Amino acid sequence: MVIRSDQCVKEPARHGNPKRVILRQGVLPQVTQVAVAEFEPSDEVELHIHPTMYENYYVLEGRAVYEIAGEKHEAGPGDFLVVPPGAPHRQTEFKERHRVFYWGIAVDDLPLANARGSEPDTEPRPSGSGFEGG
Repeated sequence: MVIRSDQCVKEPARHGNPKRVILRQGVLPQVTQVAVAEFEPSDEVELHIHPTMYENYYVLEGRAVYEIAGEKHEAGPGDFLVVPPGAPHRQTEFKERHRVFYWGIAVDDLPLANARGSEPDTEPRPSGSGFEGG
């Protein structure tokens, strides 16, 4: 499967910014959506939550501040951010045009499996991975 994001129609997100949806729910298991979002300095994103999904952002262009569970993180090109289920979040303080590649991963009440099988992932993670402490 090859999908070209420049051929995807721009549509508004529920939270106030335009996005190009590359994949919708049901195409890949547990993936709720894959998209490229675009923000302008004048954009405002409301604080919101996703109770049953991880939202993952990879910054392509520009800088912004990400509020995640009450903490602020400045992010720029090459940065990767993970918003866990239930964490209030939004993007703010767009200094310039800001573009992100993002996707959602649906979760249920089962432990997350690791890449080798179905047991919960209990292996230590490398320092600086952003996953310290679970």
